[in-house]
Amino acid sequence: MLTLLGLLTFTGNLKTQHTTMKKKLLLAAICCYTVSLCQVGIDTDTPSATLDIVSKGNNGTTKALEINNSSTTELFTVLDNGNVGINNASPSTLLHIKNNSSPALRVEDGTQGDGKILTSDANGNASWQTIAVKSIAGDLPVSPISFTSYGTGSPLNISQYTGGTITLPPGKWLISVGSTVSINSNPSSVITTDGSLWCTAFFSDSSTTGNVTADIILSYTGQRGTAGVVARGANKSFVSGYCAVNNTSGGDKTYYLWANQERNGSTQSSGVNVYWQTPFGAGYWERYFFAIPIQ
Repeated sequence: MLTLLGLLTFTGNLKTQHTTMKKKLLLAAICCYTVSLCQVGIDTDTPSATLDIVSKGNNGTTKALEINNSSTTELFTVLDNGNVGINNASPSTLLHIKNNSSPALRVEDGTQGDGKILTSDANGNASWQTIAVKSIAGDLPVSPISFTSYGTGSPLNISQYTGGTITLPPGKWLISVGSTVSINSNPSSVITTDGSLWCTAFFSDSSTTGNVTADIILSYTGQRGTAGVVARGANKSFVSGYCAVNNTSGGDKTYYLWANQERNGSTQSSGVNVYWQTPFGAGYWERYFFAIPIQ
């Protein structure tokens, strides 16, 4: 505005000068207003914004914008494909930041704090949150179950569905289970020989077929990573442990909790056969069933 006014000159008498000055001031104001509303185009004759830059090429490596510092180091880059680079002349993603030291990115929104992680909600809105392990609870059996035979095989063993299930999203999960168990319904029953009654737990894809799920991750846990044993002179024990699975189905999947009883030697109590009672079933407070995600 000062430049435009500086070009104005005064001619004629005082009255004429006064009238001319008002006209020129009005013209200057119009010019200044026009300049303030102008749009500048680079490589375009029809800019659609105050500053409209059109890339000179149409491939992913063509640069639409480049900003360098006084040492000719490229600080900011925008490619024709929309990729933006900060301290990176050839960004390979929508936003590509490079730095020779940490941190390369700093986000302050009032939720930041020591030890927090940047996470998002369901809509993709990011915020700093306290680290928490996501866990999924399994459904424990609501009724007690018990074994009534030793099964077949060597050693004798038999499997039974407990009634417990857990439904997990895709990914790797570590399932933790535990339960107090006992032998027979008579609390005075104890195993009186050196033989023992072994119990394991595993997960199947079915409530009717006791096959170990193919999703088991053997590098993490065994097929039956949960076990317990009752030995001579005892009538109670605890079955606990972990099983790792990898759900690759592409959706939520339900796993069924099974128990397996194995007889090693004699398990009689005063001449009466004894069996596992209530593994994971209702009847004891000491039981748990949940899963946490793993890498």
